[in-house]
Amino acid sequence: MGSICRKNSVGTLREAITRRRLLTGSLLAAGGMLLPGRSWAVPSVHIVYAPDFIPLSYLDHDKVMRGFYVDLFDEILGKGLGLDVLHSGLPWKRAQLLVKKRQADALCTNSTPTRRGYLNFCKEEIIENRRVVVFKKGGDLDRDVASDLTLEEVKELKHISYLGNGWAEANLTGMNLEFATTSSNALKVLDDGKADVFITGELQARFRIRALGFHDQLAFRYLKTAEKAVHHFGLRKDFPGCQKIITAFDQRLISMKKDGHFARLLSSYIG
Repeated sequence: MGSICRKNSVGTLREAITRRRLLTGSLLAAGGMLLPGRSWAVPSVHIVYAPDFIPLSYLDHDKVMRGFYVDLFDEILGKGLGLDVLHSGLPWKRAQLLVKKRQADALCTNSTPTRRGYLNFCKEEIIENRRVVVFKKGGDLDRDVASDLTLEEVKELKHISYLGNGWAEANLTGMNLEFATTSSNALKVLDDGKADVFITGELQARFRIRALGFHDQLAFRYLKTAEKAVHHFGLRKDFPGCQKIITAFDQRLISMKKDGHFARLLSSYIG
């Protein structure tokens, strides 16, 4: 019942969908799981992530998924609810498509109207990741860095984002916008001077700038927006026992926040 981290391949994806395990034990009925003395075939929960979303989800050198989300879902779904959890890192646009096609089961992301069409999201937020505008130091944006920027102030600039970024697709339409394959590549395009700004999450900006050694080249300011960048866990609507799992997930997440386990786990990644 422990989690399994697997490398990405077509075979892996098929295995993740078809593999089942017989589990025995006792879990909360509210979780829709097991009753004492009974054996049930419980489906594996296959979660797909962006592979370069440090520190929340990322592939290590061995192509195994790591990150705060991976550890959190192992704790809640695996250890807490007794499910078999599989993790895969894929280009974000493809990851979402796989869930829509029922070739994977779950995402952790913003609850947009489009995604709510095929996912049931937990009510309890997992993390708020404020949006920031990343830019090269020394330019006009590198003044008054303590103040937030509005979208209106950067609309005439050249934007870079990454494939599958639903927020960029919805909010930067009509602007001078190009897409890189990953967030890290977007920062590299910015550092090369081929774009002016990159709007992304604060956690990703902080970690990637440090990891790529761009401290002296890039900086960011918060984006002033009425819309929060809040991530929730979303499970495919037609997944067996979906709503019961979501309800149990919420309960365990709230419990982890109350007893400090959530904060300790998060701090192990962001300090």
